[in-house]
Amino acid sequence: MRARSEIPIDSKRALAALCASNTLGVLVLYVIPFTVGATTDGFGAREGTAGIVSSWELAVMAAASMLLAARYEGLDKHRWSLAGVLIFIGGYGLSLWSLTAGQWTVFLIARGIVGVGEGILFGVSSGLAAQTAKPDRTFAWFSGAQIVFSILCFWALPTAMEWLGPAGAFLAMVGIGILAAPIIAWTPDPATASTPHSLETSSAVAPGSLPTRERLHLTAVLLLLSVGSLNLGLNILFPFTERIGISIGFTLPEIGHILMLGAVVSIIGPIAAGVFATRGGRTWSLGLGAASQVAAAFIFVYCSSQLLWAGAYVVSNTALMYFMPLLYGLVAYYDRTGRINAGAASVTAWMSAAGPLLSGLVLNGGGNYRLLGWLSAISYAAIIAFAYRPSRAAEAGLRIR
Repeated sequence: MRARSEIPIDSKRALAALCASNTLGVLVLYVIPFTVGATTDGFGAREGTAGIVSSWELAVMAAASMLLAARYEGLDKHRWSLAGVLIFIGGYGLSLWSLTAGQWTVFLIARGIVGVGEGILFGVSSGLAAQTAKPDRTFAWFSGAQIVFSILCFWALPTAMEWLGPAGAFLAMVGIGILAAPIIAWTPDPATASTPHSLETSSAVAPGSLPTRERLHLTAVLLLLSVGSLNLGLNILFPFTERIGISIGFTLPEIGHILMLGAVVSIIGPIAAGVFATRGGRTWSLGLGAASQVAAAFIFVYCSSQLLWAGAYVVSNTALMYFMPLLYGLVAYYDRTGRINAGAASVTAWMSAAGPLLSGLVLNGGGNYRLLGWLSAISYAAIIAFAYRPSRAAEAGLRIR
């Protein structure tokens, strides 16, 4: 049997595979307004209950990525990525069948299976991204790929739901998984030895400009808290975007068009991040990005103007796609072995799961969308509180090269 040829981690094929894998792993976070709507309409469930189901999927995703992070160094990344995409496709296929058959229990199992696939794909791609030559740029490519896939989803899911009803959302996701599978097959499996870019071995940074080895653990905790705050704030409110939009007079296709427009315009974000990531200004970018999300959260839940609501979504999504690569790139800056980034993938998934769970409990308990807006805004504001010191230290190091 002929041995599989190695794919360099910084090759174009590897980058394409990592982008596809990472995007498929987090695509649930983009399509969640439609899967929540499909679950609500397909089973006649309450909105809060549909949000809790999404939380269950994301919790399984988090558990899978956490277990993967714990054993990251010994894994064959190529094989695990292939397993992840096959599990993803199978889980969505079972979701489609269970919804059409009205099998609620099977549907819950299927959502958990999807979560396993997502966690594997997200964890592997996040860890490998930190091992590339320019992690900031790699994460910018991730954001760009997510935008492209989300544009496809924002067109495909509402269209399929208009034609086929709630089941159309899950059929569309099966198709997208099948399209991504051949690209994910290019996932590399590099050596797991520490790179010369890691904090412990770097000699290009002036002493004292970065945290010492003893303080690295505290820095890692602060960074993971900032990643957690971002994903909690995002997923408290975003899963109910479709429902909020409908409540102020939008139709389902119109909401799909708004999300698609936001995705198209937001391509500016990762391009700008890729260009300016290593030129300083990371801290103010993170602060400005967090502030834009705070403002958008209040507009989404207090504004009745359709034009302002749509405009706020487009602007906030562009800002999000600018500062998100910088935040994940900052994590990679402190540990280029990939372990902290694999841990960040787990934190992302856990806090993404906590968002719709919290929202679902609030709504089922008699709360409203405005309360969700406040909770989301507080989480966004916490990002800069956690990331400020690590970001400032990294900026000092980046300037002394």
